[in-house]
Amino acid sequence: MLNASGKFSDSNSSSTTALQFVAKLHELLMQTSITEILICIIRMHLVHHYVPLGALKASVQATHISYLWSLDFMSIITSRVLRGWRKVLFAVMIPILIVLTALVGPSSAILMIPRSRVPSYATYNSAMSSSSILIEVFSSHVGGANSTLFDEMRFQNTYSLSKSADLEMTTLEAYTNNNSLHIQKLIPRVMRYKRFKDVVPADYDSSMPFIVSATAAMPTQWSARFLYENTRNLGQSSETTATIDVFRPVVMASCALVLSKNLRLDSPLKYIKDDKVSFGTASTVRETLSLLLPRNGSVNDLDLSNLSPIWSMSPEKGSSSLVGAFFRYLERCPLKQQSLLGLLQKGDKAPIFECFAVWTCTISAFWEPSKDEIVFKDGTTTVRTPALTAGGSEVSEDAQPITLDLTGTTWFGEPSIFKLLQSADDVTNLVGVLVTVLSELPQGTRSFRNVTETSENIFKVLGFSIIPLKMTSYGYGYNLAPMSVRLSLAVIGAYCVITILYMSYILMTGLTSTAWDSAAELVLLALQSKRPGHLGHTSVGISSMKTLQEGIGIRANDENELELVLAKNEGECEGELRMITHNQVY
Repeated sequence: MLNASGKFSDSNSSSTTALQFVAKLHELLMQTSITEILICIIRMHLVHHYVPLGALKASVQATHISYLWSLDFMSIITSRVLRGWRKVLFAVMIPILIVLTALVGPSSAILMIPRSRVPSYATYNSAMSSSSILIEVFSSHVGGANSTLFDEMRFQNTYSLSKSADLEMTTLEAYTNNNSLHIQKLIPRVMRYKRFKDVVPADYDSSMPFIVSATAAMPTQWSARFLYENTRNLGQSSETTATIDVFRPVVMASCALVLSKNLRLDSPLKYIKDDKVSFGTASTVRETLSLLLPRNGSVNDLDLSNLSPIWSMSPEKGSSSLVGAFFRYLERCPLKQQSLLGLLQKGDKAPIFECFAVWTCTISAFWEPSKDEIVFKDGTTTVRTPALTAGGSEVSEDAQPITLDLTGTTWFGEPSIFKLLQSADDVTNLVGVLVTVLSELPQGTRSFRNVTETSENIFKVLGFSIIPLKMTSYGYGYNLAPMSVRLSLAVIGAYCVITILYMSYILMTGLTSTAWDSAAELVLLALQSKRPGHLGHTSVGISSMKTLQEGIGIRANDENELELVLAKNEGECEGELRMITHNQVY
């Protein structure tokens, strides 16, 4: 009943030791009753018919499963004393009962002793003062200085993202880009990220660079706050998990170093397409660098050593990706003291490969459906998100693309970005930065309210969104999930069926007895019986299967005493032996 109902005990194992003793007592009681049923079957045939001599040993070895491959049991199968349904009864019931005696013990312990890390589920509703989660909270367009805050120094001091390829990594830190939030009060969130092995382009030639890619995902601050605010008063045990269906930011980036010895102002600047294995061409190097010049018509010479990244939407049809071009100045550049305007005024054939390390990155961002969860364990609180979809190479079909606009934004539009992005190999830093920026959205405050059955309709009328919160507490308890529990229930169920049938037989016939339920009683019965003349030497053991196959029964002699009689000898003693009758004293 405890396992079928999914009874949840508690978060500690204080009762486990006591239940072990109870389970052992239960085992002994069940083994005793099974042995009694086995003895009843043998006793019934001893009195009314004959049984093979080897069957007597089953009554004293009911708890020994090794009996099933002994000569004693083989004699039951091969003896001619038992025929028809009687042989089937002995050949089937004795193995079943002996196997049950071996299994009821562990089965009782499995079903009675609570198991660790058993989940207990509960669902609560919370109301949020926003009527549309996807539009108002998780915007499909992100851009502008206020929505892309980033603290580069804090990021460097907090994270150290690995560059190991083809392994999904996690990092846990209490981090925020927003200076208005108290870092000490933040809930630690798990960032999941993965850098992939370098990819050879689909139409590769010697002038093409390898493509390096990475993906990152993490819960939003909004999700972390929602989970924390709605669970801190719900009474957590030593390990509690609360889950909501929400969206998480996922950022995918692919970068490639496009610098070559033939790079000139009129060279086409390659970008990586959304398939992450092929290149496209958007514009020339000259056209791309021209985007950095002031648009108001004034002349403002930019120093070549202080160029900002250049962001633009991907020219690929139907793409929502963002393409970034990075021109990192090299100290060996022969055009020292040269301005950007002066460089662009040079001829198209002017080589610039000695002045810049140039790479492009294609960035895709999504709001992906996620089951974010907050975990309370051993006094710590952590918010985490599921593993990356398809190993990080894809997002789910329900993911909503995010249009990123980083033009003119803080840090992303400044040369200081090269502190974290020294080369295309720093693609993990790029996805890490962008996913933390997106995880800060939306900024500002929103109110949450606990919802009861009576207040749910009121909140809906007021325009609140009702969000279900699924609480899972892990502790000691019972359930039907483990296969061992189901097998144990089958064993105990079989025991109950056999026991009920036995009890029904007793009630219907009115026959029961406690006679000959021990080896000592059988020995005493044999001592007062006549010795058969054809058994040969049996003083130090039985040396023949034929002896074990001998039929044996219990009969009353003419002196009203009981004897063990072999089937072969009954004819010799005809007139002296008779069947036992019920309710008579011998």
